[in-house]
Amino acid sequence: MGRLAGAKKGEKKEKYFRLNLTLPIELDRVLSDIGPITWSKGGSKLPKTAIMRALIRLLVELDVDVSGIKTEEEFLDSLHQSIFSYCEIHKKNKKV
Repeated sequence: MGRLAGAKKGEKKEKYFRLNLTLPIELDRVLSDIGPITWSKGGSKLPKTAIMRALIRLLVELDVDVSGIKTEEEFLDSLHQSIFSYCEIHKKNKKV
């Protein structure tokens, strides 16, 4: 079994599920542009899959309230509210 990039010898690769994702061209361009930007700024070129996994992990951390959401725009509004709350909580914690 293969290793994750950067994984130490003996560490096993996590199981992944393949997901087909349909995006408008402009959103795909955003994902495509992030990878080379990270590389040009001294980091590693991030693949789209790594970016999407990080965004989903952030979504879990934000604990977004999805009750009653029916559209993508409503979901985006709920994300904005969760991000604002998350930032306010962490701002208060830094002051302590």
